[in-house]
Amino acid sequence: MLDIEQAKQRQHEYYAANDYAHGVNTITDFAFEDPARVPELFRNFAVEYFGLERYRRVDLEKLNTVLNDLWQGPGTAAVISDLVWDIRIARRQGKTDVSAVFKNLDTPTIDSDLGAATDE
Repeated sequence: MLDIEQAKQRQHEYYAANDYAHGVNTITDFAFEDPARVPELFRNFAVEYFGLERYRRVDLEKLNTVLNDLWQGPGTAAVISDLVWDIRIARRQGKTDVSAVFKNLDTPTIDSDLGAATDE
């Protein structure tokens, strides 16, 4: 039987090692135009995040927007990997609302920027 926590840890370690010069950790801005050229990590993210049955139904514009919002710069692939696994774990536990996965993730949003501007 698959030990999902161990699988999550192994993939996290793989992406955290950053031992490949031209891998996904070197991306600075997401602007995918061809679904076939999206790396597997981000395909998995799209399927889990958007709740897709098939990756080919992905809206690349939405995927690029979400990834650009979550991406903290080169080296963030391990964070994305953890999010994919956290969504999978929550889904397997029968939780339909997976928003708790993003609870402690510090991500700037339009709403947070507007809130900061109105507080002054």
